[in-house]
Amino acid sequence: MDQPRIASVEFQSGHTCQNKMRELIDQALWHRGTVNFHLQHEWAFYYRDMEYALKYLSRQRTSTKHLVYEPVHEFVGEGNRVYTDMHAGDWWWQTQV
Repeated sequence: MDQPRIASVEFQSGHTCQNKMRELIDQALWHRGTVNFHLQHEWAFYYRDMEYALKYLSRQRTSTKHLVYEPVHEFVGEGNRVYTDMHAGDWWWQTQV
């Protein structure tokens, strides 16, 4: 059985944590939208600019080793194809071609 992973933190005090949270708040504006459901009118939701969010996420050092920029065909055993993630499927391959 795998050992549980312990999450690491990048701050040493509550003050540093608060500063990091303030940075997140200050980085991009939140937009407010509303939607009407059958029994609930004017349901509020909040969102950020998608282009900004993608740029921000792609700059994070902790996730760079997990980013995938091209499709792959993965095989195991005697040539059996494995579909592990979206980039291992046929759609991404066909779209990129």
